[in-house]
Amino acid sequence: MKVRFHFRRSGKGNAVPVYHQDLLANLIRQWINSTFTESEDLQFDLFTFSSLKGLNKVEGNLMFYHSQQVHIMLSSPHEMWLTRLSDSIMRQGSFQIHEMTLLPEAYEVASPPVFGWESRFVSMSPMILFDPHLKPEAPSEILNPYSNDFSDLLYDSLLDKMESYPFGNFNFNEYSKFQVVPDSEYIRKLKETKKKFGRPLEVEGRKVKSYLFPFTLFAHPDVQSFVYAAGIGCMGSTGFGCVDLVVPGAKKI
Repeated sequence: MKVRFHFRRSGKGNAVPVYHQDLLANLIRQWINSTFTESEDLQFDLFTFSSLKGLNKVEGNLMFYHSQQVHIMLSSPHEMWLTRLSDSIMRQGSFQIHEMTLLPEAYEVASPPVFGWESRFVSMSPMILFDPHLKPEAPSEILNPYSNDFSDLLYDSLLDKMESYPFGNFNFNEYSKFQVVPDSEYIRKLKETKKKFGRPLEVEGRKVKSYLFPFTLFAHPDVQSFVYAAGIGCMGSTGFGCVDLVVPGAKKI
């Protein structure tokens, strides 16, 4: 399930840090704590969310939003949990993100797509390959996104997520075919403009390598659907790996 929240800017403040997933993660944690009472709901972490979207301009380490309307996307395979949280967010009133005050206006639920064996996704927030708390010895260099190692690490993290989902009914024997292929045209344009698809970030006091680019995923339809809802890579509940669908396909590999 994927939900898009619409917020309206209030007041004059219009700036947030370029990397602001940690601010959104703290805010969403507050919303979760004010919504749920049962421990399994409070501890549920198979969700992810986009960065703050809207008409903006980057200056230094800040993003200045020029549109009065901004939005974020929140997604999870647990539809009942996300529906309760979404309704609660609408009742929370105004909230602060850095210099910006926002008011909830509405949310809309995306129609669930029908997946084939090939889908094109766009990254709505950076993806990371390692949880720095679980693998502090992770490689320090940016990995080649076309390499088998890159796909293998995403595959391993995805299986961990699927295995931890308490409501899943997965046939893992059918999920061995898995490959992430970056959008070559997008990568080429980045290189031409001397921009990077991978960059270091500091997450909870630790350095991690993050990646941001559109990609095509070749995998079983069940896997496609789970990636769409739960995101890709590690630390989804802190705002990494949120994706949206560009063009669903039906080509089997």
